Amino acid sequence: LILGAHRAARELGRALAERGKRVVLIDSNFRNVSVARLSGLTALNGSILSDAAHEDLPLEGIGTLLALTPNDEVNTLACVRFAEIFGRSNVYQLSPTRIGNANEPVQLGGRPLFTSGLTADELEEWFEDGIEVELRGVTEPTGIQKWRESHEGDLPLFAISAGGVRVCAPDANFSLKPGEAVLCLEKPEFSEEAIAADRPATAGTIL
Repeated sequence: LILGAHRAARELGRALAERGKRVVLIDSNFRNVSVARLSGLTALNGSILSDAAHEDLPLEGIGTLLALTPNDEVNTLACVRFAEIFGRSNVYQLSPTRIGNANEPVQLGGRPLFTSGLTADELEEWFEDGIEVELRGVTEPTGIQKWRESHEGDLPLFAISAGGVRVCAPDANFSLKPGEAVLCLEKPEFSEEAIAADRPATAGTIL
């Protein structure tokens, strides 16, 4: 279950669906939902926090929540709610955008997603700039942390196997076997000058 049907959510959902994985998106923005449906994805229009939308969600065969919206509060509340359904270890959210005091502790409702500090705005910018989801085959046994070390230019998203999908959270520690594959993004390389020019000084976003 993906919270959000904006560009980044659609791209990640499509990457999973193209590998035969069941994906459902939910978004309160009807335009986002319409675009997702036109691209062949299952998408519902509504608030994930409303009882009506919650009752209508087709959750059969789904046991994971990915909260990808730029609304940090909604992401956190959705993770808290769905932790009761999927379990705390199966709800994930992108990092909140830190504005103001960057040292202020941030409370997450779910596990950090993909890499510590990655925000929804940053992920959306990557896809708007043309980044694509890549598939990397696994040829020898390894752990996901070792895989990260040996693929420094890639950001792992999901480990794909015949048995299902595992989320590559920064705190994940699972084994990969030959025949499996990793869906990943080739990490963008931004200069300090480009970052300073593209982002407001008040954003305080940490990657």
